[in-house]
Parts: sequence; C-alpha cells; structure tokens
Amino acid sequence: MSKRIPKKSKKRLIVFGIPCLIVILYFIFQLMFYVYKIYDLKSEEHKLNNQLNEEKFKEKELRTEIDKLHDPDYIARYARETYSYSKNGEYIIKLKDKTKKNQEEFNIDINIDYPYLILGGTGLFIIIILISSKKKD
Repeated sequence: MSKRIPKKSKKRLIVFGIPCLIVILYFIFQLMFYVYKIYDLKSEEHKLNNQLNEEKFKEKELRTEIDKLHDPDYIARYARETYSYSKNGEYIIKLKDKTKKNQEEFNIDINIDYPYLILGGTGLFIIIILISSKKKD
C-alpha cells in the first residue's frame, strides 16, 4: 500500500519548493554575513578602545609633563639631562645606549671651566698608586 503522489503535487512542490529553498538559503547567508560583520566590528571596537585608553594615558603623562615644565628648576634639570647643558664647574659624561651592540664604548664630553679638578683627580690617583707601592716595599 504505497501512496502515489500525483503529478500535480510534484509540480507544485517543485514550483514552490525550489524558490522557498533559495529564499531560505539566502536568509541564512545574510544572517551569517551579518553575524560575521558584527563580530568584526566588535573586535575593531575592542582594538579602538585599547588604543583610546593608551592615548588617554599618554595625554595624562603629557599633562603632568606640561605641569612640570612650569617649574624653572625642572626646566634647568631637564635641559642639563637632555641637551647636555652644564653649570660652571660641571662636566658631562654621556653614556651610549647599551642595547646597541656596536656602541658599547663610552662617549665623554667634558666642559672644562676648572681644569684643576681634572688634575686633582689625576693627582689623587697618582698618590694612591705611590702609597700602595711603598706598602709593598
């Protein structure tokens, strides 16, 4: 006892079924497309929020730097450290960055207003050597 499906029903199923299947597949495709787009926008929003937080932190640091730059003592110290300015009697020793392999040497810039300071250090070194050599004898 098998039921036979009439030809009219088969034609009706084909005429309405195939377009319905196409419409259903189209809506599923659109749904997946928008889900992907939402996911992509959420990840971009997350990246931009992180970037915004970093920029806010930088802004806060720059504002504190601006506040510090209103202090004349800070400006003088900053100029001495950054641009190698010195007071009378000071000498500047610059050290190159240790992360660079080729630049492991020391670079010394000396502002010689008082040359006897250098001679005094050399004289002290010679006296220490003479005292240590007399103790050995």
